[in-house]
Amino acid sequence: MVDTMLMFDMRAPSFGASPRDLYAAAPEMAAYADEHGIARISACEHHGADDGYMPCNLLFLAALATRTKRARLMTNALILPLHDPVKMAEQIAVTDLLSGGRLDVIVGGGYVPSEFAMFGVSLADRGRLLDEGLEVMIRALSGERFVMNGRPIFVRPQPLQKPHPPLLVGGGVKASAIRAARFGAGFCP
Repeated sequence: MVDTMLMFDMRAPSFGASPRDLYAAAPEMAAYADEHGIARISACEHHGADDGYMPCNLLFLAALATRTKRARLMTNALILPLHDPVKMAEQIAVTDLLSGGRLDVIVGGGYVPSEFAMFGVSLADRGRLLDEGLEVMIRALSGERFVMNGRPIFVRPQPLQKPHPPLLVGGGVKASAIRAARFGAGFCP
């Protein structure tokens, strides 16, 4: 069987459908795709784009989880250096529960300078932040209670998938593949 995928980026250029119409139609589209054998539904992430590119893919996938039954749901990709990894672990756990254990998470380091400026994060720090964020997410999603960088971390509820939903490192460079191997994660070039 072919692994088919429906991908949402939610771009709404001025000449097309409005964001309101796109966001209203997306759950219906996902439900239809799920009923007709689509294997995966993914949601992309970027920030501050003129065309309204999807800024919060986990929230979007949580909404789609309530309208689908079979398709795997996937971030494509979660730009981890722009987020608090504890908050992302919580959102991953809740989305995994809402989906009945159908969530896959691709994380990436990001590459758009304006996104990093918008969040007050240095692009030069993305590798370190990605490494730290992955460590926090893996430990937190596995149920561990720990302290990291002076922060007490304990995430509840826990995701349905054990030890946690599949985590993949996205990126088209050698460092991404090495990072995936170092964390025992999948790799999505």
